[in-house]
Amino acid sequence: MSGGDDRYDFITFGWIATIIGLLLFGSLLDSQKSIENQSSYYARKCAARYSDSPFSTTYVHPKSSNQKTEKANDSSETNTDWCDLAAQQSVAEDTTSMYRINLFGLIASGVGIFFIWRTLKANQFATKAAIQAANTATAAANAAIAAERPYVFLWMTKRDPFDGKKLLGINFKNFGRTPGFVTRIQYDVGLFAVPPDPETAGKQGTDRTLHKGAIAAYDVDFPNNWHVPLTVTTDMMEGERRKEGEIYLYGIIYYEDPFGTPHKSWFCRVYRSYEFVPAHLKDEHLNGFD
Repeated sequence: MSGGDDRYDFITFGWIATIIGLLLFGSLLDSQKSIENQSSYYARKCAARYSDSPFSTTYVHPKSSNQKTEKANDSSETNTDWCDLAAQQSVAEDTTSMYRINLFGLIASGVGIFFIWRTLKANQFATKAAIQAANTATAAANAAIAAERPYVFLWMTKRDPFDGKKLLGINFKNFGRTPGFVTRIQYDVGLFAVPPDPETAGKQGTDRTLHKGAIAAYDVDFPNNWHVPLTVTTDMMEGERRKEGEIYLYGIIYYEDPFGTPHKSWFCRVYRSYEFVPAHLKDEHLNGFD
Protein backbone atom coordinates (compact mmCIF):
# COMPACT_ATOMS: atom_id res chain seq x y z
CA MET A 1 0.00 0.00 0.00
CA SER A 2 1.41 3.38 -1.00
CA GLY A 3 1.46 6.59 1.00
CA GLY A 4 -1.20 8.12 -1.28
CA ASP A 5 -3.57 5.19 -0.64
CA ASP A 6 -3.12 5.62 3.11
CA ARG A 7 -4.01 9.30 2.84
CA TYR A 8 -7.26 8.60 0.96
CA ASP A 9 -8.11 5.80 3.41
CA PHE A 10 -7.81 8.22 6.32
CA ILE A 11 -10.07 10.76 4.56
CA THR A 12 -12.69 8.09 3.74
CA PHE A 13 -12.73 6.57 7.21
CA GLY A 14 -12.78 10.05 8.74
CA TRP A 15 -15.95 10.95 6.86
CA ILE A 16 -17.56 7.61 7.71
CA ALA A 17 -16.74 8.01 11.41
CA THR A 18 -18.11 11.59 11.40
CA ILE A 19 -21.39 10.56 9.74
CA ILE A 20 -21.86 7.60 12.10
CA GLY A 21 -21.19 9.83 15.09
CA LEU A 22 -23.73 12.45 13.94
CA LEU A 23 -26.39 9.78 13.26
CA LEU A 24 -25.87 8.19 16.67
CA PHE A 25 -25.98 11.57 18.37
CA GLY A 26 -29.16 12.55 16.51
CA SER A 27 -30.81 9.24 17.35
CA LEU A 28 -29.87 9.70 20.98
CA LEU A 29 -31.38 13.20 21.09
CA ASP A 30 -34.56 12.04 19.33
CA SER A 31 -35.07 9.08 21.66
CA GLN A 32 -34.33 11.29 24.65
CA LYS A 33 -36.95 13.78 23.45
CA SER A 34 -39.61 11.04 23.09
CA ILE A 35 -38.87 9.70 26.56
CA GLU A 36 -39.03 13.17 28.08
CA ASN A 37 -42.42 13.79 26.42
CA GLN A 38 -43.78 10.53 27.84
CA SER A 39 -42.41 11.31 31.30
CA SER A 40 -43.86 14.82 31.17
CA TYR A 41 -47.29 13.42 30.28
CA TYR A 42 -47.27 11.09 33.30
CA ALA A 43 -46.04 13.88 35.55
CA ARG A 44 -48.84 16.25 34.46
CA LYS A 45 -51.40 13.56 35.12
CA CYS A 46 -49.96 12.99 38.61
CA ALA A 47 -49.97 16.74 39.35
CA ALA A 48 -53.58 17.06 38.17
CA ARG A 49 -54.74 14.30 40.48
CA TYR A 50 -52.64 14.98 43.57
CA SER A 51 -52.15 18.61 44.50
CA ASP A 52 -49.49 17.73 47.06
CA SER A 53 -47.36 15.62 44.69
CA PRO A 54 -43.80 16.77 43.79
CA PHE A 55 -44.98 17.38 40.23
CA SER A 56 -47.80 19.80 41.21
CA THR A 57 -45.38 22.71 41.63
CA THR A 58 -43.93 22.17 38.17
CA TYR A 59 -46.84 21.15 35.99
CA VAL A 60 -49.57 23.77 36.61
CA HIS A 61 -52.11 25.15 34.18
CA PRO A 62 -50.44 28.06 32.42
CA LYS A 63 -53.62 30.26 32.50
CA SER A 64 -54.61 29.59 36.12
CA SER A 65 -54.20 32.71 38.29
CA ASN A 66 -54.35 30.81 41.61
CA GLN A 67 -51.92 28.11 40.30
CA LYS A 68 -54.43 25.26 40.68
CA THR A 69 -53.37 22.02 39.17
CA GLU A 70 -54.90 20.56 36.08
CA LYS A 71 -57.82 18.17 36.55
CA ALA A 72 -58.31 15.00 34.64
CA ASN A 73 -60.75 15.38 31.78
CA ASP A 74 -61.38 11.71 31.34
CA SER A 75 -63.12 9.88 34.20
CA SER A 76 -61.65 6.60 32.99
CA GLU A 77 -58.17 7.82 34.01
CA THR A 78 -59.05 8.17 37.73
CA ASN A 79 -58.04 4.60 38.40
CA THR A 80 -54.55 5.07 36.98
CA ASP A 81 -51.72 5.80 39.40
CA TRP A 82 -50.03 8.51 37.37
CA CYS A 83 -47.44 9.29 40.02
CA ASP A 84 -46.21 5.70 40.02
CA LEU A 85 -46.07 5.70 36.22
CA ALA A 86 -44.19 9.00 36.26
CA ALA A 87 -41.64 7.60 38.72
CA GLN A 88 -41.23 4.40 36.71
CA GLN A 89 -40.88 6.38 33.51
CA SER A 90 -38.27 8.60 35.12
CA VAL A 91 -36.24 5.53 36.17
CA ALA A 92 -36.63 4.00 32.71
CA GLU A 93 -35.60 7.30 31.19
CA ASP A 94 -32.43 7.41 33.27
CA THR A 95 -31.63 3.77 32.52
CA THR A 96 -32.24 4.12 28.78
CA SER A 97 -30.24 7.32 28.60
CA MET A 98 -27.31 5.73 30.40
CA TYR A 99 -27.49 2.73 28.08
CA ARG A 100 -27.55 4.88 24.96
CA ILE A 101 -24.77 7.10 26.22
CA ASN A 102 -22.65 4.08 27.09
CA LEU A 103 -23.37 2.54 23.69
CA PHE A 104 -22.41 5.76 21.96
CA GLY A 105 -19.22 5.95 24.03
CA LEU A 106 -18.39 2.33 23.20
CA ILE A 107 -18.81 2.94 19.47
CA ALA A 108 -16.81 6.16 19.65
CA SER A 109 -14.05 4.33 21.55
CA GLY A 110 -14.00 1.61 18.91
CA VAL A 111 -13.65 4.19 16.15
CA GLY A 112 -10.89 5.90 18.11
CA ILE A 113 -9.01 2.64 18.65
CA PHE A 114 -9.36 1.86 14.96
CA PHE A 115 -7.82 5.18 13.97
CA ILE A 116 -5.03 4.73 16.51
CA TRP A 117 -4.30 1.34 14.94
CA ARG A 118 -4.36 2.90 11.49
CA THR A 119 -1.97 5.63 12.64
CA LEU A 120 0.43 3.10 14.12
CA LYS A 121 0.35 1.04 10.92
CA ALA A 122 0.96 4.16 8.84
CA ASN A 123 3.88 5.15 11.09
CA GLN A 124 5.28 1.64 10.82
CA PHE A 125 5.00 1.76 7.04
CA ALA A 126 6.62 5.21 6.94
CA THR A 127 9.46 3.99 9.18
CA LYS A 128 10.09 0.98 6.95
CA ALA A 129 10.01 3.20 3.87
CA ALA A 130 12.49 5.61 5.47
CA ILE A 131 14.83 2.75 6.43
CA GLN A 132 14.58 1.29 2.94
CA ALA A 133 15.32 4.70 1.39
CA ALA A 134 18.32 5.15 3.70
CA ASN A 135 19.62 1.68 2.83
CA THR A 136 19.16 2.40 -0.88
CA ALA A 137 21.02 5.69 -0.55
CA THR A 138 23.82 3.98 1.40
CA ALA A 139 24.09 1.22 -1.20
CA ALA A 140 24.19 3.80 -4.00
CA ALA A 141 26.91 5.78 -2.19
CA ASN A 142 28.94 2.62 -1.56
CA ALA A 143 28.58 1.62 -5.20
CA ALA A 144 29.77 5.05 -6.33
CA ILE A 145 32.75 4.89 -3.97
CA ALA A 146 33.58 1.36 -5.11
CA ALA A 147 33.49 2.49 -8.74
CA GLU A 148 35.71 5.51 -8.19
CA ARG A 149 38.14 4.41 -5.46
CA PRO A 150 41.75 3.33 -6.18
CA TYR A 151 42.72 -0.35 -6.53
CA VAL A 152 46.44 -0.88 -6.15
CA PHE A 153 47.81 -4.36 -6.93
CA LEU A 154 51.16 -6.01 -7.44
CA TRP A 155 51.80 -5.61 -11.15
CA MET A 156 55.05 -7.22 -12.30
CA THR A 157 58.63 -8.09 -11.49
CA LYS A 158 61.40 -6.18 -13.22
CA ARG A 159 64.47 -7.93 -14.62
CA ASP A 160 67.87 -6.62 -15.51
CA PRO A 161 67.80 -5.63 -19.23
CA PHE A 162 71.38 -6.87 -19.58
CA ASP A 163 70.84 -10.09 -17.65
CA GLY A 164 67.35 -11.54 -18.00
CA LYS A 165 67.93 -14.03 -15.19
CA LYS A 166 68.55 -11.28 -12.64
CA LEU A 167 65.59 -9.69 -10.85
CA LEU A 168 65.72 -6.02 -10.02
CA GLY A 169 62.48 -5.56 -8.08
CA ILE A 170 58.69 -5.34 -8.23
CA ASN A 171 56.17 -2.72 -9.30
CA PHE A 172 52.55 -2.02 -8.44
CA LYS A 173 49.79 -0.46 -10.51
CA ASN A 174 46.61 1.43 -9.65
CA PHE A 175 43.64 0.09 -11.61
CA GLY A 176 41.13 2.46 -9.98
CA ARG A 177 39.85 5.79 -11.25
CA THR A 178 41.27 7.96 -8.46
CA PRO A 179 44.80 8.21 -7.08
CA GLY A 180 45.95 5.96 -4.28
CA PHE A 181 48.31 7.22 -1.58
CA VAL A 182 50.66 4.35 -0.70
CA THR A 183 51.61 4.38 2.98
CA ARG A 184 53.32 1.05 3.56
CA ILE A 185 54.69 -1.99 1.75
CA GLN A 186 55.64 -5.22 3.44
CA TYR A 187 56.88 -8.20 1.45
CA ASP A 188 59.29 -11.11 1.49
CA VAL A 189 60.74 -13.84 -0.72
CA GLY A 190 61.42 -17.35 0.48
CA LEU A 191 61.40 -21.11 -0.12
CA PHE A 192 58.26 -22.76 1.24
CA ALA A 193 56.71 -26.19 1.00
CA VAL A 194 53.25 -24.58 1.08
CA PRO A 195 52.16 -21.05 0.05
CA PRO A 196 53.01 -18.57 2.85
CA ASP A 197 50.55 -16.25 4.55
CA PRO A 198 50.94 -12.65 3.23
CA GLU A 199 50.24 -11.33 6.74
CA THR A 200 53.57 -12.76 7.95
CA ALA A 201 55.67 -10.93 5.36
CA GLY A 202 56.41 -7.95 7.58
CA LYS A 203 57.68 -10.14 10.40
CA GLN A 204 60.34 -11.88 8.32
CA GLY A 205 61.05 -9.69 5.28
CA THR A 206 60.92 -6.03 4.30
CA ASP A 207 58.48 -3.63 5.99
CA ARG A 208 58.77 -0.19 4.44
CA THR A 209 56.72 2.85 5.45
CA LEU A 210 56.35 5.53 2.77
CA HIS A 211 55.62 9.24 3.05
CA LYS A 212 52.29 10.76 2.08
CA GLY A 213 53.59 11.90 -1.28
CA ALA A 214 53.86 8.35 -2.62
CA ILE A 215 50.99 8.59 -5.11
CA ALA A 216 49.94 5.66 -7.25
CA ALA A 217 48.25 7.35 -10.21
CA TYR A 218 45.71 5.65 -12.44
CA ASP A 219 47.20 3.06 -14.82
CA VAL A 220 50.76 4.09 -14.02
CA ASP A 221 53.45 1.83 -12.57
CA PHE A 222 54.30 2.49 -8.95
CA PRO A 223 57.05 3.34 -8.32
CA ASN A 224 57.34 4.95 -11.76
CA ASN A 225 61.00 5.96 -11.56
CA TRP A 226 62.39 3.30 -9.25
CA HIS A 227 61.51 -0.21 -8.09
CA VAL A 228 61.01 -2.05 -4.82
CA PRO A 229 64.19 -4.15 -4.50
CA LEU A 230 63.87 -7.90 -4.72
CA THR A 231 66.40 -10.71 -4.51
CA VAL A 232 66.22 -14.44 -5.18
CA THR A 233 69.25 -16.12 -3.67
CA THR A 234 71.20 -19.06 -5.00
CA ASP A 235 70.25 -21.11 -1.93
CA MET A 236 66.56 -20.62 -2.76
CA MET A 237 67.05 -21.84 -6.32
CA GLU A 238 69.10 -24.84 -5.13
CA GLY A 239 66.39 -25.78 -2.66
CA GLU A 240 63.79 -25.58 -5.40
CA ARG A 241 65.87 -27.92 -7.58
CA ARG A 242 66.04 -30.38 -4.68
CA LYS A 243 62.20 -30.31 -4.49
CA GLU A 244 62.29 -28.82 -0.99
CA GLY A 245 59.60 -26.37 -1.95
CA GLU A 246 58.86 -23.44 -4.20
CA ILE A 247 60.02 -19.85 -4.16
CA TYR A 248 57.23 -17.41 -3.26
CA LEU A 249 56.90 -13.64 -3.27
CA TYR A 250 54.23 -12.58 -0.77
CA GLY A 251 53.18 -9.49 1.11
CA ILE A 252 50.74 -6.57 1.52
CA ILE A 253 50.57 -3.02 0.16
CA TYR A 254 48.70 -0.40 2.22
CA TYR A 255 47.26 2.74 0.68
CA GLU A 256 44.55 5.38 1.16
CA ASP A 257 41.94 6.85 -1.16
CA PRO A 258 41.55 10.66 -1.63
CA PHE A 259 39.15 10.74 1.35
CA GLY A 260 41.74 9.18 3.66
CA THR A 261 40.02 5.80 3.89
CA PRO A 262 42.63 3.04 4.34
CA HIS A 263 42.77 0.09 1.94
CA LYS A 264 45.10 -2.78 1.25
CA SER A 265 45.74 -5.61 -1.17
CA TRP A 266 47.73 -8.79 -0.50
CA PHE A 267 49.50 -11.13 -2.87
CA CYS A 268 51.29 -14.46 -3.12
CA ARG A 269 53.21 -15.31 -6.33
CA VAL A 270 55.37 -18.24 -7.28
CA TYR A 271 58.76 -18.12 -9.05
CA ARG A 272 58.65 -19.39 -12.62
CA SER A 273 61.17 -18.83 -15.45
CA TYR A 274 63.04 -16.06 -13.65
CA GLU A 275 59.96 -14.08 -12.67
CA PHE A 276 57.07 -14.26 -10.21
CA VAL A 277 53.74 -15.20 -11.74
CA PRO A 278 50.24 -15.25 -10.19
CA ALA A 279 49.37 -18.39 -8.27
CA HIS A 280 46.43 -19.56 -6.15
CA LEU A 281 44.30 -16.66 -7.37
CA LYS A 282 41.09 -18.33 -6.19
CA ASP A 283 42.36 -18.44 -2.63
CA GLU A 284 41.22 -15.11 -1.15
CA HIS A 285 43.48 -15.64 1.83
CA LEU A 286 46.54 -15.51 -0.46
CA ASN A 287 45.40 -12.99 -3.06
CA GLY A 288 42.75 -10.32 -2.53
CA PHE A 289 41.87 -6.77 -1.49
CA ASP A 290 39.50 -4.97 0.83
